[in-house]
Amino acid sequence: MSRLLFIGDLHVKAFLLPFIDKVIEAVAPDRVICMGDYMDDWGVSSMANLESTQEIFDWARERGDVTLLFGNHDMAYYSRSGNCAGNDGDIKVEARGHFETNLDLLRVADFCENWLFSHGGLCGLWAQQNLDEPATAQEAAGQINALLERQGGLGQLEAIGRRRGGWQKPGPLWADWRELTEDYYPGFNQISGHSPQDTCIEKVTRTGEHLWCCDTFSTGSKGYPRGDGSMLLLDSETGEVSLIEQPDPQGLDAAYNKYFKGVHL
Repeated sequence: MSRLLFIGDLHVKAFLLPFIDKVIEAVAPDRVICMGDYMDDWGVSSMANLESTQEIFDWARERGDVTLLFGNHDMAYYSRSGNCAGNDGDIKVEARGHFETNLDLLRVADFCENWLFSHGGLCGLWAQQNLDEPATAQEAAGQINALLERQGGLGQLEAIGRRRGGWQKPGPLWADWRELTEDYYPGFNQISGHSPQDTCIEKVTRTGEHLWCCDTFSTGSKGYPRGDGSMLLLDSETGEVSLIEQPDPQGLDAAYNKYFKGVHL
């Protein structure tokens, strides 16, 4: 049996790690999955962007039970595409170095039993164009991750759909929650981030798959939190997903306020 804790997009907020550690201590998961987008936030300096991301990587390496998924912001640095409006062009070389150095911690997709995990989610039409009909979550994760090494694979992973201003079939780094729920890949359940939510949200498809989004740490352009800091806990044996509420909401609010006073001076 495995219990997995899912953490939404962090976006330069290493100050959230103590709050995450408290939840880890309370629920004792076997693994922690961070859903991507460690870099880029509204108004942060280049130095803060790099330092916070490195702090998150160091935390994951020290813990040893953390898997870091690529987000679309992260991949745009790693691939050198710059294909993300929030990227900081002043640090593109240093940022790529961050991801190259810590590539052993990173994956585009992961799985457990009949659950697939990726930043944006696996859509059906993109999968038809780019994968070889994976029958299981394990096969899907393997084929998606293989694109990191395949010629042209990074471009396939960075495909952007219309909901996010592109024209392609949305890939697993860019699929919007609406695109995923409208065109999910059938056969297994999924957990994603990428689309800011007030709280972790679930959609049960017409064919019975469970789709979850846990992007609850993102902020708006004026620096206000858009979510409640909740997380997800998956029991792989029972298939039960539990919403883990933020145990210290007042402390979290105070930490956000302190952070954004520094960012928006």
